[in-house]
Amino acid sequence: MKSATPKDIEDLVEAGQNSHICPYFGSRRAIAQSQIVLLPYNLLLQKAARESLGIDLTNQVVIIDEAHNLISTLLSLSTTRLPLRTLTTSLSQLSIYLSKFRNRLSTEHALHLRRLVGLLEALVKYVEDWKAEHASDQGKVSGGQQGNGAVKGGPSQAHKTEVMTSGELLRRLGRKVEGINLLEVETYLRQSKAASCLP
Repeated sequence: MKSATPKDIEDLVEAGQNSHICPYFGSRRAIAQSQIVLLPYNLLLQKAARESLGIDLTNQVVIIDEAHNLISTLLSLSTTRLPLRTLTTSLSQLSIYLSKFRNRLSTEHALHLRRLVGLLEALVKYVEDWKAEHASDQGKVSGGQQGNGAVKGGPSQAHKTEVMTSGELLRRLGRKVEGINLLEVETYLRQSKAASCLP
């Protein structure tokens, strides 16, 4: 799907149908020969996304249109939502896997997995304690203190979200996990593909 002129989505679909190829994968393969590539911020700013598309920014000129939107995109790329259900399910599955295959695992894998179990246990405890603390705050607000100018549901809304750095989170989780390097955990999970082995 080579083209001397830029194509919009409709043109790519038509070219793909005429050539009997998928326009999405055809346009991805054309990136290597392209002189200009347009893509959304999230694909530009994430190294893994660029690598999957075959985009190398070495010696390239990058022009960012509507840069005022860049900050919100960076924040969304750096933010993670991790529900308690996901944590408890992950902890349960990892514990089952570790106990079932502990005799077959190399020492290195077993060590990484035990660290991960400790991290998940600390996260589950922290989230449960946080929820209990803020549920009691909610009860104070909606349980009769409204005569002092408090609006039902008002102050408690501020407690629904808490923003912190990964270092601050690890400090709050306690000494047991404070020394864990989250980048090492992430690298281990990506390289070992351990998540795909869980029940």
